Amino acid sequence: MPEDTGPRRIILGVTLLIVVLLAFALARNLGDRGVYYLRVAEVLEGEDAEGQPTRVAGLINEESIDYREEEEFLSFTVHDPGGDNHLPVEYSGEMPEAITEQEQVVLEGSMEGDAFQADRLMFQCPSQYEEELEE
Repeated sequence: MPEDTGPRRIILGVTLLIVVLLAFALARNLGDRGVYYLRVAEVLEGEDAEGQPTRVAGLINEESIDYREEEEFLSFTVHDPGGDNHLPVEYSGEMPEAITEQEQVVLEGSMEGDAFQADRLMFQCPSQYEEELEE
């Protein structure tokens, strides 16, 4: 039996331990956050979502947009495509340019009471990409 069998076993054992620890850390950090975003209905149904960081996608209800410039406060509602559920959204900050021209939005924030407190607004405008494809 070669003399270096002992060190090889130690290196193999340490490597295996590192792989197991990395897999555990990855699984723990991802948890239920493997979903990119939730639908409006899922957020409204979630009873334990209060205060939890959440990402929500929906369609903007253009008639609901209300911006108070002096307070830098924006509120509007979003809904699922074809859905009757409407989620009130509140956002503090400057009003995003051309919000009325956007159709879809992905929100990052958390539910606080009856409204979703958005920390970040990410707009998706399919018509913009369709124009680029036509050119």
